[in-house]
Amino acid sequence: MAEYLKLCESMNFTRAARELHLSQSALSKHVSQIEDELGAALILRSTHDAVLTPEGELVRERLESILGDFDRLVRDVGEMQAGMTGRLRVGFVYYGGMECMRPGLARFAEARPGVSLDLVSLQPHDIIERLRSGELDAGLLMEVPALASEGFPFVPVGSRKLAAIMAAGNPLVGEDAIDPASLEGARIAVLDADEEYNDAMRSFLANVGVSTWEEVRCPQIDLYPLAVADSDVVFPGTADMPVPADGSLVSVPVGDPPFTIPVGLHYRMDGASGALVAFVGALRSGQ
Repeated sequence: MAEYLKLCESMNFTRAARELHLSQSALSKHVSQIEDELGAALILRSTHDAVLTPEGELVRERLESILGDFDRLVRDVGEMQAGMTGRLRVGFVYYGGMECMRPGLARFAEARPGVSLDLVSLQPHDIIERLRSGELDAGLLMEVPALASEGFPFVPVGSRKLAAIMAAGNPLVGEDAIDPASLEGARIAVLDADEEYNDAMRSFLANVGVSTWEEVRCPQIDLYPLAVADSDVVFPGTADMPVPADGSLVSVPVGDPPFTIPVGLHYRMDGASGALVAFVGALRSGQ
């Protein structure tokens, strides 16, 4: 293709062959092979110069387009490998997730404007399932040790303040902050759909010295107000979780200063694109 286009520039076999470092007979043979394959004469040869036939002009136009497309393809593939273009699918927990990501997102958008981001807010168990199925490239949530062991490493991005959410009539209400020791033996709401979330909260309770508690099941995180309707049930969540405006529920920090829970990205390590690596780096540095 390149030889034919070079000949079209000068329409002179001798000159084109010299610039291509070929013999004139070799160039003529190569052009003849193209003509034989297409079944049409492309060039009218004369003693000195050559003239394109209408078919030859059509071939020239198409080859220029093909080579131009290929050059752009090479460039685009290179940019994708360098993480400058592409598409990333990222899930995040909708209570406080965007606040954690916002600084890193701004940094990433400025550095990689050619990368398209599909951001979707989800419950923790949805993020985990979609990471495992390949529907997400990364997910922002609390650390899930099982994911890390499956090839989804965890990179801390920020933290959220821990809060105890409970009915206004709960005996623990009234303090500016809850001493973790007061949760000893308490009735704690846990989620049927998010065992990983439960494990994170169980780990927290154990780490602050709470050794016993009774678990009260709740279908999923959006229904926690139903679980804490009983005045002695506590739902361990984050300060980002909304409570009803009617004052029926209250959110009280746990600890003074409040304890925090690390939040970060679990991402697909296997076959991670340049864009994904850059995204993880941008959010890590945006803490």
